[in-house]
Amino acid sequence: MIAIRIQGVGRYFGPPVIMDGGAQPREAWRSLLRIVGVELKAPLTDDDTLAQRAVSAPGHVLRDITVDIEQGSITCITGPSGCGKSALLKILAGVLLPTTGRIEIYGDVARLLASGDNVDPRMTAHENIDSSPMYRQATTDAAERFAADVIDFAELQGFEHVPLRTYSTGMLLRLNVALTLCSAAPIILMDDLFAVGDIGFQQKIVEKLQVLREQGRTVVIASSDDALVQHIATRILTLGNGHIVSDSPPRRFAPAVAAATVPAEFQWHVAQDLPDNDVMVLRAIELERCGHDEQAHLDVRLTCEAKASALRCRPSLTLKREKKIVLRSLYPGHLEFAEPGAFTCAVRIPLQILSSGTYLLTVDMHTYRGNSLYLLKARDAITLNVHRGGDGEAERRQPLLTVAFPWELETLAEASV
Repeated sequence: MIAIRIQGVGRYFGPPVIMDGGAQPREAWRSLLRIVGVELKAPLTDDDTLAQRAVSAPGHVLRDITVDIEQGSITCITGPSGCGKSALLKILAGVLLPTTGRIEIYGDVARLLASGDNVDPRMTAHENIDSSPMYRQATTDAAERFAADVIDFAELQGFEHVPLRTYSTGMLLRLNVALTLCSAAPIILMDDLFAVGDIGFQQKIVEKLQVLREQGRTVVIASSDDALVQHIATRILTLGNGHIVSDSPPRRFAPAVAAATVPAEFQWHVAQDLPDNDVMVLRAIELERCGHDEQAHLDVRLTCEAKASALRCRPSLTLKREKKIVLRSLYPGHLEFAEPGAFTCAVRIPLQILSSGTYLLTVDMHTYRGNSLYLLKARDAITLNVHRGGDGEAERRQPLLTVAFPWELETLAEASV
């Protein structure tokens, strides 16, 4: 069952803002101080003035995020600083509105996006618990259990009736975490707040998350701690440049890779009639297994030809098994072509994450020309059969590939870039 459905979500904060004309705040204060005879520093140079007047906004933080999050999963959103992890969580929590797309959430949400999200520092811990939605909506017995669980989990025995403004940062964060994780909400959203308390309390958080998963609760966490993510996640979404660049299970779910000395067996066929449109044509597709052991991967090489000038394109692959997305892999960046011409690019699929079974790969090529977007789509273009045998040499086989190309071609004119 789906707990959260994200469809084409984007967030745009606008182009850089240039403030010109009139005194800037720093200049205004300096002018007032000059009036009373105080000179803090040398007057602004032209470079200082230009640097002060240009105020940059981040522009596109998220672009076309589409993903389904299943009930009972612990999904970790990772990626470099500024890639949009917190923005995506805020959109899911309803704190931030998306510029494009839509969100469907099937259930109540408990969230912890900042250190003071769930509490009022003017009140005590008990008063904050009593005013929380979980406490007010529960029966008398359930409300009492909730209050006791929060105090016990946050380790605040003896400080229940002390105003939060006297709490240390660690005590305040522990209370916030406890109010979130002890709630009965089926969906929990948490930002990167695991540097809370000592290692014992962090372990308590991990154990609580496992309990919530066993109860069928859905948890979405933004975190930059790879070790923690690998330990708690059942699914990892990696963001980069506003896109999902990887959608995969953690490494602990990856099966053992067969011995590198066993030769790979491939059976594949490429259709003779490959698609094209007004700006791009696909000439050939080749598959090649590269690397060994944990570095083993499959390169899907696309040979294409740009038919027009001033193009920008980006290929991607989506790997599914039993209608569930296992991995999304994108080419590292956009390819730009000033003039028409042929080119080859490869999109990589790590093989160590694949267990035995049948996978379907969809190939996408997004091409931009001015304000027009041309989408070349091959749904289930590649059928990948993976068999990982036991100890017997005859049973140990590398991925077996069969390729077919039922193509679809779509053109979206005048789309926003």
